[in-house]
Amino acid sequence: MLTVESLPLTVSNLGKSFRQGSNEIAALANFNFDLKAGEFVTFMGASGSGKSTLLHLMAGLTRPDTGSVEVEGQDLSKLSDGTLTKFRRRRIGLVFQALNLVPTLSALENVCLPLQADNSAKDEYRIAASLLEKLGLADRQNHLPGAMSGGEQQRVAIARALSIDPALILADEPTGNLDSANSRAICQLLRDLNQNEGRSIVLVTHEPEVAMWSDRVVILKDGHYLAELQVSDFQSAQDLSQRYHQLIESELEVKEVIA
Repeated sequence: MLTVESLPLTVSNLGKSFRQGSNEIAALANFNFDLKAGEFVTFMGASGSGKSTLLHLMAGLTRPDTGSVEVEGQDLSKLSDGTLTKFRRRRIGLVFQALNLVPTLSALENVCLPLQADNSAKDEYRIAASLLEKLGLADRQNHLPGAMSGGEQQRVAIARALSIDPALILADEPTGNLDSANSRAICQLLRDLNQNEGRSIVLVTHEPEVAMWSDRVVILKDGHYLAELQVSDFQSAQDLSQRYHQLIESELEVKEVIA
């Protein structure tokens, strides 16, 4: 039997719509998903498939219209705004493509922010320095974000997400603004955190090369679950990409036949 400890994230019948002019657009519909402890899962889909909306719902940044998101057994939709903010700050590590680093603060100070906001550590600078050293940034901790490369800034953002020792890490296109070398370095870092520390990770991407670093890939299409692939079944990102496009195209063919 799967327990709260073995399922840090459970998504049930999740739905979310947005109004666009006079039209209501379903970004996500009746979506179900479980993440096992220590698992690394990637969500793939084209722009508009609902993957970023899904991640925002998982993080409690957006409220669902229907269904629920449970993190460590806690239904986020049942929390008040203030309680939800505290819970997210303590149990969910967020990594975004935009980074959201404070430009006037050093790397060390940026990593300290979640700890200071929560008053959860007496020695937040020691914790932050230890994380930056672990991520290969010991000699960059006093640099401002503007004086660092894109890859270094992303590692600072990951260190900040880890500072609270979260139940899970949610990453939205974390390599989207990076060159191929830095992208591989960030993927390797996330994989190391998953394998060596047992971190539970959900990552959103549209790149098969990034998805290949995870355990399994869930494919979304127009806000719906389309298919799931085990990464171990593929020899290369090219093979995964080919299968992904086959699934997308076969779905289009089915819709054309029904129409």
